[in-house]
Amino acid sequence: MYVTNSFSQPIKIVYYTYPLCQISWGMQESWRRLVKTYGDRISFQFCLARENDKSSDVELSSYSACLAVKAAGLQSPTAADLFLNKLREAAMEEKRDISRVDVLVEVAREVNKQHRGLLDLHRFGKDFDAKATRQALHADLEKIHRNRIDSFPTITMTLAGKGLKLAGHSSYQRLTTALHKLLGASDSASQVSYG
Repeated sequence: MYVTNSFSQPIKIVYYTYPLCQISWGMQESWRRLVKTYGDRISFQFCLARENDKSSDVELSSYSACLAVKAAGLQSPTAADLFLNKLREAAMEEKRDISRVDVLVEVAREVNKQHRGLLDLHRFGKDFDAKATRQALHADLEKIHRNRIDSFPTITMTLAGKGLKLAGHSSYQRLTTALHKLLGASDSASQVSYG
């Protein structure tokens, strides 16, 4: 279950990843638990890379898969999260080819069926290869370069001008510890920075 943001200043989380990221798939349960537990205190977005890190045996994540996640994200971060999770399940557990458009549409249908009202199929189809979707993906690639993100996954958290960065696998404990450090830093009168 996802909780909408009601906190006046949510912690902004950017999750840098790519669709076939094995490490992100491995920490999915921790990510879901964080979103469920702190959904009223965070806002999040995915920043997608088309290429993997060099340590993985997967050469490239599909451009089409990235576009599909961005199309879902134009509806909401929750829609992108649900779609990306189901996309990874399709690729890594069910061995489906997520570079194929028909598979991406099937995954969108499955998300729509399991989570009614969170992913509009008509809009997903319309947005899939739209200019706004391509621009969103291009903006992600620029943001990755600008912020010098060189390993995936990387999660950044910011609040009131303070921030921190977590690279690699993050357990639920690591994520919540970082979140609480950031909350403590924003409540403190001293200038504490985490990075």
